[in-house]
Amino acid sequence: MFNLLIIDDDEMSLESLKEFLSSEGFNIYAFTSPLEALSSCEENHYDLIATDFRLPHMDGIQLIRKVRTYFPDIRTILFTGFYNEMIILKVKNENINLFLPKPIRIQKFINAVNKLLSEFNFEISKQIDHEKKTKIFKEKEK
Repeated sequence: MFNLLIIDDDEMSLESLKEFLSSEGFNIYAFTSPLEALSSCEENHYDLIATDFRLPHMDGIQLIRKVRTYFPDIRTILFTGFYNEMIILKVKNENINLFLPKPIRIQKFINAVNKLLSEFNFEISKQIDHEKKTKIFKEKEK
Protein backbone atom coordinates (compact mmCIF):
# COMPACT_ATOMS: atom_id res chain seq x y z
CA MET A 1 0.00 0.00 0.00
CA PHE A 2 1.34 3.42 -0.96
CA ASN A 3 1.56 6.41 1.37
CA LEU A 4 0.55 9.72 -0.20
CA LEU A 5 1.32 13.14 1.25
CA ILE A 6 -1.29 15.68 0.12
CA ILE A 7 -1.06 19.40 0.92
CA ASP A 8 -3.63 22.03 0.05
CA ASP A 9 -4.62 25.05 2.10
CA ASP A 10 -8.16 24.76 0.70
CA GLU A 11 -9.76 22.37 3.19
CA MET A 12 -12.66 21.41 0.89
CA SER A 13 -10.33 20.45 -1.97
CA LEU A 14 -8.10 18.58 0.45
CA GLU A 15 -10.99 16.58 1.89
CA SER A 16 -12.24 15.67 -1.59
CA LEU A 17 -8.80 14.42 -2.66
CA LYS A 18 -8.41 12.54 0.61
CA GLU A 19 -11.80 10.87 0.26
CA PHE A 20 -11.34 9.77 -3.36
CA LEU A 21 -7.74 8.60 -2.95
CA SER A 22 -8.60 6.68 0.22
CA SER A 23 -11.35 4.90 -1.68
CA GLU A 24 -8.68 3.80 -4.19
CA GLY A 25 -6.78 2.05 -1.38
CA PHE A 26 -4.06 4.61 -0.70
CA ASN A 27 -2.92 5.68 2.78
CA ILE A 28 -3.49 9.42 2.79
CA TYR A 29 -1.73 11.92 5.01
CA ALA A 30 -3.39 15.26 4.34
CA PHE A 31 -2.33 18.67 5.61
CA THR A 32 -3.36 22.27 5.10
CA SER A 33 0.00 23.45 6.46
CA PRO A 34 3.29 22.73 4.68
CA LEU A 35 5.09 22.99 8.02
CA GLU A 36 2.96 20.21 9.52
CA ALA A 37 3.49 18.13 6.37
CA LEU A 38 7.27 18.52 6.70
CA SER A 39 7.13 17.59 10.35
CA SER A 40 5.27 14.40 9.45
CA CYS A 41 8.19 13.35 7.21
CA GLU A 42 10.18 12.56 10.34
CA GLU A 43 7.61 9.94 11.39
CA ASN A 44 6.27 8.55 8.10
CA HIS A 45 7.52 7.32 4.75
CA TYR A 46 5.86 8.77 1.65
CA ASP A 47 5.83 7.44 -1.90
CA LEU A 48 4.20 10.48 -3.52
CA ILE A 49 3.62 14.12 -2.67
CA ALA A 50 0.84 16.13 -4.27
CA THR A 51 0.78 19.77 -3.29
CA ASP A 52 -0.80 23.05 -4.21
CA PHE A 53 1.63 25.72 -5.38
CA ARG A 54 0.20 28.53 -3.28
CA LEU A 55 0.59 27.71 0.39
CA PRO A 56 1.24 29.67 3.57
CA HIS A 57 4.91 29.92 4.69
CA MET A 58 6.36 28.49 1.45
CA ASP A 59 5.26 27.58 -2.05
CA GLY A 60 4.68 24.03 -3.25
CA ILE A 61 8.00 23.84 -5.10
CA GLN A 62 9.92 24.83 -1.96
CA LEU A 63 7.96 22.20 -0.05
CA ILE A 64 8.79 19.51 -2.61
CA ARG A 65 12.49 20.42 -2.36
CA LYS A 66 12.38 19.99 1.42
CA VAL A 67 10.42 16.73 1.26
CA ARG A 68 13.01 15.37 -1.19
CA THR A 69 15.66 15.74 1.51
CA TYR A 70 13.78 12.95 3.32
CA PHE A 71 12.73 10.95 0.25
CA PRO A 72 14.93 11.68 -2.80
CA ASP A 73 12.96 9.35 -5.11
CA ILE A 74 9.48 10.54 -4.13
CA ARG A 75 7.02 11.05 -6.98
CA THR A 76 5.74 14.61 -7.26
CA ILE A 77 2.57 16.34 -8.40
CA LEU A 78 2.12 20.10 -8.25
CA PHE A 79 -1.29 21.67 -8.80
CA THR A 80 -2.50 25.26 -8.83
CA GLY A 81 -5.22 27.53 -10.07
CA PHE A 82 -2.75 30.39 -10.55
CA TYR A 83 0.04 29.68 -12.96
CA ASN A 84 2.16 31.43 -15.52
CA GLU A 85 5.25 30.72 -17.60
CA MET A 86 7.55 31.27 -14.61
CA ILE A 87 5.82 28.55 -12.57
CA ILE A 88 5.83 26.15 -15.52
CA LEU A 89 9.56 26.77 -15.98
CA LYS A 90 10.16 26.10 -12.27
CA VAL A 91 8.20 22.86 -12.56
CA LYS A 92 10.48 21.72 -15.39
CA ASN A 93 13.67 22.85 -13.63
CA GLU A 94 12.74 21.09 -10.39
CA ASN A 95 11.99 17.82 -12.17
CA ILE A 96 8.42 17.68 -10.88
CA ASN A 97 6.73 14.60 -12.33
CA LEU A 98 3.36 16.18 -13.08
CA PHE A 99 1.78 19.62 -13.13
CA LEU A 100 -2.01 19.89 -12.98
CA PRO A 101 -4.13 23.03 -13.24
CA LYS A 102 -7.02 23.53 -10.83
CA PRO A 103 -9.81 22.70 -10.66
CA ILE A 104 -8.55 19.16 -10.36
CA ARG A 105 -10.47 16.51 -12.23
CA ILE A 106 -10.56 13.67 -9.73
CA GLN A 107 -10.40 10.75 -12.18
CA LYS A 108 -7.51 12.35 -14.09
CA PHE A 109 -5.72 12.90 -10.78
CA ILE A 110 -6.27 9.29 -9.64
CA ASN A 111 -5.04 8.00 -13.02
CA ALA A 112 -1.94 10.18 -12.75
CA VAL A 113 -1.19 8.94 -9.23
CA ASN A 114 -1.58 5.31 -10.32
CA LYS A 115 0.67 5.87 -13.35
CA LEU A 116 3.42 7.58 -11.35
CA LEU A 117 3.38 4.89 -8.69
CA SER A 118 3.37 2.02 -11.18
CA GLU A 119 6.39 3.59 -12.93
CA PHE A 120 8.06 3.91 -9.53
CA ASN A 121 7.38 0.23 -8.77
CA PHE A 122 8.82 -0.77 -12.16
CA GLU A 123 12.00 1.25 -11.53
CA ILE A 124 12.43 -0.26 -8.07
CA SER A 125 11.98 -3.82 -9.35
CA LYS A 126 14.51 -3.15 -12.15
CA GLN A 127 16.97 -1.88 -9.55
CA ILE A 128 16.42 -4.92 -7.34
CA ASP A 129 16.85 -7.27 -10.33
CA HIS A 130 20.08 -5.50 -11.27
CA GLU A 131 21.39 -5.77 -7.69
CA LYS A 132 20.53 -9.49 -7.59
CA LYS A 133 22.25 -10.14 -10.93
CA THR A 134 25.32 -8.19 -9.80
CA LYS A 135 25.49 -10.20 -6.59
CA ILE A 136 25.15 -13.51 -8.45
CA PHE A 137 27.80 -12.46 -10.97
CA LYS A 138 30.23 -11.48 -8.19
CA GLU A 139 29.63 -14.79 -6.43
CA LYS A 140 30.39 -16.70 -9.64
CA GLU A 141 33.67 -14.79 -10.03
CA LYS A 142 34.91 -16.06 -6.63
